[in-house]
Amino acid sequence: MLIINMVMILYHAAWESSPLQGSLGKKLCRLVVVDVDGQKLTFVNAFLRNLGKIVSGTIFGIGYLNVILNEHKQAWHDIFAKTYIVKL
Repeated sequence: MLIINMVMILYHAAWESSPLQGSLGKKLCRLVVVDVDGQKLTFVNAFLRNLGKIVSGTIFGIGYLNVILNEHKQAWHDIFAKTYIVKL
C-alpha cells in the first residue's frame, strides 16, 4: 500500500508541475493547479500538495469535504500547499 501511495503521489506531482499543470483528467476538464500567484507549481510544491491528500482523505474524507465550506473551494491539501484549482 505504501508503494502504491508513493507512486500515485509522484505521478500527480509530476503532472501538476509539468507545463500541463495537472493530470490528463484535469486537462480534459480545462482545469489547472496553480500557486497563490497563479503560477505553475514547482515539483516540491506539487509533491507536498499530493502528500497532503493522505491527510485530506483520512477520517471519512473530511479534508475533501472542506471544499463545501471553504470560500475558495479548497480541500485541506490545497490550503496546506497554498494552491488552487482554476478553470481555464
